[in-house]
Amino acid sequence: MTTEKPRQARLPMVSSDLTVKTAWLYYVEGFTQEQIAEKLDVSRVKVMRTLASCTAEGIVVTMINAPTAGQVALERELEKRWGLNAAVVIPTPSAHDHLEKAIGHAVAAYLGEQMQDGMTLAIGGGATLHASLGFLARRQLKHACVVALVGSLPHSQWINPSIVAAKVADVFEVDSYQITAPVTVDNPSLRDLLWAQPTLQDVRQRAAAADIALLTV
Repeated sequence: MTTEKPRQARLPMVSSDLTVKTAWLYYVEGFTQEQIAEKLDVSRVKVMRTLASCTAEGIVVTMINAPTAGQVALERELEKRWGLNAAVVIPTPSAHDHLEKAIGHAVAAYLGEQMQDGMTLAIGGGATLHASLGFLARRQLKHACVVALVGSLPHSQWINPSIVAAKVADVFEVDSYQITAPVTVDNPSLRDLLWAQPTLQDVRQRAAAADIALLTV
C-alpha cells in the first residue's frame, strides 16, 4: 500500500519577487497596469507604486538605444543648467570646414519648425547664419516680419551682416526691417544721434518685441 506524500503548501511570493514580476510584466511583456493588478491580485495603486520603486531603486534601468541618445542627453543637460526652453546639439562633422553648414542646417530646421504666421524674427549676421539660408524651405507667412539686429559694413569681403535678414525675409515672403546705419561708429554721441532717428527707433522696438532672436556668439 502506497501513501501519497502530502503536498507542500505553496509559499507566498516574497515582496522582491512581486516587484520584479510586476516590472517584467509591464516592461517586457507589455501588460497594462490594470492587467497586472488583476493577474497578481493587487490594487492598481500598488502596481503604480511598485513600478515607481523599480525605477528609484535601480531594479529597472531604461536604456535608449538610438544614435542620437548622446545628443539628447547633452541637450537636456544644457536646458537644465542654463534654464533654456530648448537646446539643439549637433554631431561634430568629420571635416571642420563643414561645421558652419552643419550648424546652418540645424538653424534652418529650427526656424522651419518655429516660425509661424504673425511672428517677428530678429536675426543677426555672420557666416553661420548665412549658411542656414541654403537649407531654409521657401514658404509664405502672413503678418510676420524679419528684423535685423546689426547694421551694415561699409566694406565686406564676403558677407555683409545686414544681408542675412533680407534674405530670410525673402524666403518667408515677408517684410524686413533694417538698421540703416554702420555696425560701428566713432563716438557715443553719434550712436545716440542715429538711434534717435524715428526709423531706427521703430526697428529697435520691433527687435525688442521679437518672438525669436537668432544670433551667433
